Amino acid sequence: MKDREIIEKAIIKASQLDGSFSCELENIDRLTGLEINCLIFSHEFAKAFFGEENSRTWLYEYESWELPNGRLTENYIEQTIPSWKYHLQKMVLEEEPLKYLEKFLND
Repeated sequence: MKDREIIEKAIIKASQLDGSFSCELENIDRLTGLEINCLIFSHEFAKAFFGEENSRTWLYEYESWELPNGRLTENYIEQTIPSWKYHLQKMVLEEEPLKYLEKFLND
């Protein structure tokens, strides 16, 4: 799927899932790469597209110590964050963030 097609379908899906999200599709061909990134990495778009349901992620503290038996132990905290934040963090790390969005267009 081409980038313009991905962004168009993603905008339509976000609008359908969250009626308060809107974006003009007529100007989609005029968007620059920077403008597309500003849109897809915005909290408003991410909330509409990925939703507020909770996803779990584990954040590790960097405290570790060696036990008497020689094993290394780490303390960690489990934190629950909304889906949109989880996916936004994942998407930021992607080389091609639109390809990350594409995976969710068939859901």
